Amino acid sequence: MNKKTLDKCMSEIEVMIGHLTELGKEVPASVLFSVHEYTEAVQHTYKHKRMLFEAHNTLSLLVFPATPKSILFHCERVDMFGKSGTLRKILGKYPCLNSFILFGFVALTGLLVTAFSKEVNSDSLALSLLASKGSVMIRNFFFLASASAIGATFLVLSDIKAELDVKAYHPDQNPSHRFTIILGILGGVLLSELIPISGITQEIHVAEGQKLVLALLGGFSSKIVLRFIEKIRKTVEMMLQGGETVENRLKPASQDASQMLSTQKEQLRKMEAISKKLAKHHRKSSPPSQ
Repeated sequence: MNKKTLDKCMSEIEVMIGHLTELGKEVPASVLFSVHEYTEAVQHTYKHKRMLFEAHNTLSLLVFPATPKSILFHCERVDMFGKSGTLRKILGKYPCLNSFILFGFVALTGLLVTAFSKEVNSDSLALSLLASKGSVMIRNFFFLASASAIGATFLVLSDIKAELDVKAYHPDQNPSHRFTIILGILGGVLLSELIPISGITQEIHVAEGQKLVLALLGGFSSKIVLRFIEKIRKTVEMMLQGGETVENRLKPASQDASQMLSTQKEQLRKMEAISKKLAKHHRKSSPPSQ
């Protein structure tokens, strides 16, 4: 094991101990003893290395949901921009917020622009996208997609805020947040189209508000929509498997019945042949009539 890995492990242990101390949590005495033994040793033996990694594993469990990488990132940003400051400093400290906030404003602008269009109204939204045609369908789709994007952006920003509070955020999570937004847009459009407005209310003039709420809810609850679609898939799969099971169960029974029928027919043919032979033999053996 090279010295670079050991130094990295030691630096992560130091930041995790500082994080626990900042939170007011107790650092186990065994961890402090292992760190002391490692730092005081002139030559690092296998025993010292094992104690060091055991201390690292113990601290990783204590700082969860934060990770050593996320705590190091947070400490570096605090050293560069300070612990507090203006909104500009906060946005500079965490550049990821800039892209997600900008995307949220773009989605809000798209929602307002499409809402002001004459083609986006209660009558057109009461119909499904497949029932619409041309520019009406496109504008209604962008209206629902913008609402879904707002809900998805709200979800991502709330998740990032929760991660920043416990120092669990790291830029490596940004691709996951982007996928969450994409799933939110798709989930919002699907939810607004799958749930019929006629099943909720009979008044057509509230269709616009109903679909807007469904799109926002679908964007914010993309995971719920994903579970809903997954349950539908599993239900259909179980139905198909059930049909195949019944068919497979009926096949042996039908085969047995046909085999039994053929066996009985064969036995009847044999009995008929034997009866014919007996009748012929009886006529030969009987005396002729006077």
